Amino acid sequence: MKAVLGAILNGQRLHVTAGQRAQFPAGAAHRWWNDGDDTLLFEGYSAPLVDLDRYLQAGFEVLNAGPPGRPPLFYMAHLAWRHRRTQTVLFAPPWVQAVLVPAVVLIGSGRAVLFGAPMHPSHRTSANAEVEVLATISPG
Repeated sequence: MKAVLGAILNGQRLHVTAGQRAQFPAGAAHRWWNDGDDTLLFEGYSAPLVDLDRYLQAGFEVLNAGPPGRPPLFYMAHLAWRHRRTQTVLFAPPWVQAVLVPAVVLIGSGRAVLFGAPMHPSHRTSANAEVEVLATISPG
């Protein structure tokens, strides 16, 4: 199987292969992943960018901070809270997020103050890699 960008856009499943294009409108609920066996390389752009590059960089740091498939709850909540005015994470209904995220951030922040735990995974490292937002799959 070749590299395939799998995606769900507003509840509809998409498969984008080499040479095809996909558009994810601003504000549309979506997620994407490598749905093939080969390495997925793609490129694209985001407009307006706002803070998407910082959000994605922090998101990858959070995902890599915990065991595979289990990002740390506090870091996820901190990320959602920090970018709540520009990005939306669809991990729970909005009313649950409105209560749960601030509560987890408050508890985690108290833990950080009392026990010196890092507030965010990037606070544990000195290297912060730049993230380039990339969305058309190239052949080969």
